[in-house]
Amino acid sequence: MIIEVLNVKEVMRKFEEAAGVDVFPAIQMGARMVQRAAKAIVPVRTGNLRNSLHVKHFKQLNTSIVYTVVEYAPYVEFGTIKMRARPYLRPAYHITKPAIIKYIEQYIKYKLQRL
Repeated sequence: MIIEVLNVKEVMRKFEEAAGVDVFPAIQMGARMVQRAAKAIVPVRTGNLRNSLHVKHFKQLNTSIVYTVVEYAPYVEFGTIKMRARPYLRPAYHITKPAIIKYIEQYIKYKLQRL
């Protein structure tokens, strides 16, 4: 299961071309923020799902993802006919989104001041 953290690829690409600032480190930090939040709120029975939450970075795409390969992760996140949903990944994104945006803004300001 994969949820894209920020859908800003084109905007960031244009910004990098115009300003010459690499924003990828800020995107990586944003993904790690989502991962930490998801690990804090994921329902835990054995700890397997919590321990399986990872971040993968794709420099060429200017993207980072938070993911798990645990086969039952979608059932926990979205529920089933017999089990209510217990979301953890989507809420983690929504909880951290303002902080991610603020971090990226501060990162860009800092980098522009150093030009």
